[in-house]
Amino acid sequence: MLSAQTREERSLEAARGYLILNMGNHALRELRQINEPLECAYERHCLMGEAHRCNNNIIDALASFEKA
Repeated sequence: MLSAQTREERSLEAARGYLILNMGNHALRELRQINEPLECAYERHCLMGEAHRCNNNIIDALASFEKA
């Protein structure tokens, strides 16, 4: 079984890959699997902002960037 940290890192890496491919919904799905609080909360919120921006959802993108 994967440790929580390994699962979080794997989800972050998958989200980055989906964003490279402009697949914002898939990136959000990966990021929503991560439970807060965690050491990489800043990175998670930044990636969520990018994913929302990729989906042209500017309001949610701004909210995620503000949390970061």
